[in-house]
Amino acid sequence: MPRNPTIIKRMALAAWLLGISQMVPAAVLVTLSGDNLAPEAGGEPFAWTIVLNVNAASAGATNLTFSIPSEAILESVEFSGDTPGRWACEPPTPPSDGTMLCEAANLPANSVTSIVVRARYPDTAVSGNRTAAVRVISGGQVSTESETQSLGSSATVSVSRSEQNLANTSFIQSMQATVSGVGNVHNPPNLTANLRGGPIGIVFIETSGQLKDSCALNPISNVLTCRPDFLTAGVHSATVHYVIEDSMFRNSFE
Repeated sequence: MPRNPTIIKRMALAAWLLGISQMVPAAVLVTLSGDNLAPEAGGEPFAWTIVLNVNAASAGATNLTFSIPSEAILESVEFSGDTPGRWACEPPTPPSDGTMLCEAANLPANSVTSIVVRARYPDTAVSGNRTAAVRVISGGQVSTESETQSLGSSATVSVSRSEQNLANTSFIQSMQATVSGVGNVHNPPNLTANLRGGPIGIVFIETSGQLKDSCALNPISNVLTCRPDFLTAGVHSATVHYVIEDSMFRNSFE
């Protein structure tokens, strides 16, 4: 089927117009920078600085969207520069895991606006990468920037074990996990306590802290294993009171 020359011309014109629109610089250029790219959970607040440069004679209605990284808690927003009184912002509710929306009716020619966003990560935040992103729309043009942080934690865990012999065949095995520093320890390694070999009878198992409901005893290997999802600052313990059964005495009744 022969091609319609009118359709071909329209398609060529549309492609040309699209290319021209993509070449037009954004009316407002945005940059984003942070003063701490390696914050710690439960640590000091940090700040992102957003700078807006009007790249036109003037800019009309301008919308700014700032995406707050996961688990970061917004503390304050400060405007400075040429246009601080022209902006109205709506912070996320609650002030974490959300988006801050700001709007200005117009911005003067060649004006510069600086926005400082302060936030922090709670001590419950999980270590990993976090990305903040800003998007500005003005005059039909879009300008975007993003920056990634590496969130860490100074929390460390140490494990101690002890055994007490109450009688010839009666023992108490204790295990303690102590978390020090700032923040929590997420996905800690399994904590194990090896009891004495042979058939045993359990008198009681007591646990505290995040070890509650996370421990189980393997009756074959006599190993107590605790699998907590996370550990908060402080001491978490597991205690087992057990007795070694007399196999000769037990077998005489079988």
